[in-house]
Amino acid sequence: MDPFTILAGATALYNGIKSAVDAGSDVMETAEKLGGLFSKVAQITQIAATPRKRKLFESQADFEAEAVKLFAAKKKAHQMALEVKNLFISRYGPAAWDNIQREVIEMRKQAARQAAIALKEKEEAQKDLLMIGGIVLFIIIGIGVVGLVLTLRG
Repeated sequence: MDPFTILAGATALYNGIKSAVDAGSDVMETAEKLGGLFSKVAQITQIAATPRKRKLFESQADFEAEAVKLFAAKKKAHQMALEVKNLFISRYGPAAWDNIQREVIEMRKQAARQAAIALKEKEEAQKDLLMIGGIVLFIIIGIGVVGLVLTLRG
């Protein structure tokens, strides 16, 4: 996905969080939006960190301009995240921020565990499929050999 589209989404979330905090919204509602913002910031950071290759007919100036835009998008996203963090802490206190961070860390760990389980299940399914394929192939070859032997004897 395009980092500038992600930045636009992050900006919308940022404005929503700012309005929610200013309006005194519930911590959980604000925290949900906060999670979305930090997810977008992480996506932008990942895209910006990915090494870029110059396209075949792209000029050096265009290549460098794109790099500067990516850097600016990353900086803006990080600045929004910092401002939201400070705004959240000023409204709900550092303890609420720490609790949310613990929850986010736990959710990330849970997601990683689920991804590992899904990967393991996929690998096991592939092994089972190979085993079944091998058995079917062995049966087909066995039937072919038996058929050949019966044909030659008959």
